[in-house]
Amino acid sequence: MGQLDGKIALVTAGGGGIGQATAWLLAERGASVIAADIDAAGLDETVRHSPAPDRLSTIVADATTLQGAQSAVAAAKAKFGGLSILVNVVGGSKPGKTVVDLTPEEWDGWVRLNLTSAFLMCKAALPVMAASGGGSIVNISSGASECLTTSPPWSPSCPATTEHS
Repeated sequence: MGQLDGKIALVTAGGGGIGQATAWLLAERGASVIAADIDAAGLDETVRHSPAPDRLSTIVADATTLQGAQSAVAAAKAKFGGLSILVNVVGGSKPGKTVVDLTPEEWDGWVRLNLTSAFLMCKAALPVMAASGGGSIVNISSGASECLTTSPPWSPSCPATTEHS
């Protein structure tokens, strides 16, 4: 028996990187997993290389939109009957611009990707999770805020942010 037998997990950004590894681990530990991503080819790889492909399904969904979040949650409910684990992995950064250089549209895009996506996924998931008896939500963020070698351009701890001061 696995540690997560009977649990139903939804992992965003499941088509690569940390999201893919998280989906693999949860399935390997016994959870039924829906991996969601905007990258269909990445999702195919997630299933193809999974140690437990029989416990892993995918959906192409954009977690930065309410419709995408709702579609991903609906897929978990339809396929497995509920939801007990949500792992929000969606996020990213593109070094090279400072806050001074960003357009308001670029700022909005980064906030939508890194923050709003987690809000939308929680908004869509919580009613289903509550109806399933409760569960756990894990929000994963980048270490870039520590500004080691690269960081989001809005990070207050990043020297690049203050170079125009």
